[in-house]
Amino acid sequence: MAKTLTPSKVNGDLKVYLGIDIGGTMIKWGMIRSDGEMLKKGLIPTEPELGRQCFLNKLTALISETKEQGIAGVGISTAGIVDSESGTIVAGIENIPFLESLNLKAFLEENTGMPVRVLNDVRAAALGEKWMGAGQDCDTFFCMTIGTGIGGCLMMNSKIFEGAHFRAGEIGYLDYRNENQYLEKRSSAKGLLDTAKEEFGEDISSRSFFERVRQEDEHACSVFNHWVEKIARAIATVVILFDPQKIIVGGGITEQGSLLLNAIRRKTAEYLPNGFAEQCPIELAGCKNGAGMVGAVRFLMDSMDFPAT
Repeated sequence: MAKTLTPSKVNGDLKVYLGIDIGGTMIKWGMIRSDGEMLKKGLIPTEPELGRQCFLNKLTALISETKEQGIAGVGISTAGIVDSESGTIVAGIENIPFLESLNLKAFLEENTGMPVRVLNDVRAAALGEKWMGAGQDCDTFFCMTIGTGIGGCLMMNSKIFEGAHFRAGEIGYLDYRNENQYLEKRSSAKGLLDTAKEEFGEDISSRSFFERVRQEDEHACSVFNHWVEKIARAIATVVILFDPQKIIVGGGITEQGSLLLNAIRRKTAEYLPNGFAEQCPIELAGCKNGAGMVGAVRFLMDSMDFPAT
């Protein structure tokens, strides 16, 4: 664990917060200063198969331990549709089903005595990008994450737009036909690999697949180009509807760097009227895998009127 930190002693009167990003496989955590600097970070296995109580015990122990080191509050980023006002995970948490309908904020505050705020992971990523990443120079942008699923968040006038029922920006549900047919099912990073496995008739890792794309393997390029087309259509729809200053693409698939970015830029431009693409650049996320933690802390600070430094 991190060495003991006294917030009032760290670089003047800067405070330190705990950021937590809950995923289906791992729980990422980071001790983040109020100027956005990550002081320490780590990983804890989520192990959802062990049940709700084990999961909650892990979070409680992590918060209690960092509380002793002087943190001023806890910001949590999680998958699922989140009522950010109450801190309840409403729905959409298939990988950790026992969290559905749980008021995580109330539970953790009661059991740790710390102020806690909970936010959807893509909204948290958007706040992280606005504060410390590729969105710093924008008031209005759309953040899209591509990983196990596909998520989205619209930042309007420097504030996240959540919608009337905390479901705004869920572009993974575009082209919805039934519970097994919508954009996310085939066009997430997982969906891309599933399609590649079907094409090659064998299991294939992400690294191996993209290596074949770089080597201009015909079958790999066909799968990749078809996938890019679906992603580009979704992005073009967002650009036309909301006229953002920028599209920011995050998530695990962004490890592919310029190969991914250039392909998405080219194809998206094909689906936009003249002038649209030039006015709305597409960029990769600047905070990378830390965006959710950083944004969750930013949300906590904003919610409690803690000033950034």
